[in-house]
Amino acid sequence: MKKITLLTFLISIGLVFTAHALPLWEHSEIEYNDVTFTVNDRSNTQDTKNDSYYGYTGTDYSGYYLGTVEGNTEHFMEAAISYYLNVTGFPFGDIDIFKVETTSTEAGSGKDDALGVSWRDTLFTGTWTWDAEGFGLGFYAVKGANEFSLYFVDPAQSDGEWTTRHLLTTGGKQPDISHFAAAPTAIPVPEPGILILLGAGLLGLAAYSRVKINSKS
Repeated sequence: MKKITLLTFLISIGLVFTAHALPLWEHSEIEYNDVTFTVNDRSNTQDTKNDSYYGYTGTDYSGYYLGTVEGNTEHFMEAAISYYLNVTGFPFGDIDIFKVETTSTEAGSGKDDALGVSWRDTLFTGTWTWDAEGFGLGFYAVKGANEFSLYFVDPAQSDGEWTTRHLLTTGGKQPDISHFAAAPTAIPVPEPGILILLGAGLLGLAAYSRVKINSKS
């Protein structure tokens, strides 16, 4: 499996948007980090717009659909994610992208390190998992035909669903998946103060339960 380096590292789970932030597809053609790419909005009535994340949600995929980028994930995924994080004010650093290619025309699965991907026999839908302590899936891309659809998962998750519904072939049909690429993100550790409050709450609940039991004796 191929792994490429992405200069993007998410250090929190909240989005801080700047006033000039716009959905990726509102720009159509984007030039960022010396890379020029075209973005399309392939949403339909199955999607619900989410203004907070400048994307869409749906029942057949996890996270927020951000747009469909023309070209290969290896060349454009880094630029698309970095641009999205830049216009939304999200800080970034270094991270890896993991990739699983489909290996058959039937139902199957593949793995790249902590990333696991499965696909159903139609090759239109499937599931993904991310199994690494302290990390979850932050961004993922579904590649088919000559484009890929990009999604943001916030807060990061360890498993989810994917679809090729936001992709089109040159003939205007929904394509099979050719590969799945993902960028994991660190899951923030709760602040010590939060842990103390949580512990106090659990102790209080235990004490309350004992009082109720004793009062019934």
